[in-house]
Amino acid sequence: FEFDEYLVTDYLPLFKDTLEISAGNQQELIDLKFLFIHGTPPRDVLDLKTTWRGDYGHANIANDVSMPPVDVPLLSNASNFKAKTRTTGHWFG
Repeated sequence: FEFDEYLVTDYLPLFKDTLEISAGNQQELIDLKFLFIHGTPPRDVLDLKTTWRGDYGHANIANDVSMPPVDVPLLSNASNFKAKTRTTGHWFG
């Protein structure tokens, strides 16, 4: 078996109680394993915010139609911040 490994420390606030994971289109089975490794994480994640969620055409994204600018309040006790985006690559019309 060949598999990929991803560091998911940034998502640590989501790993409490029950976590539902979906492929989004219900066409694939998800075979997923999490290995929790004891140690010192690269940073303590204090908060995680979802700014946009949905299915947007790339032309509308490029023209600021689907995802208009938003102000994201930052925690005063945080020392660094990270923005992450994910796209499937679909809808490149």
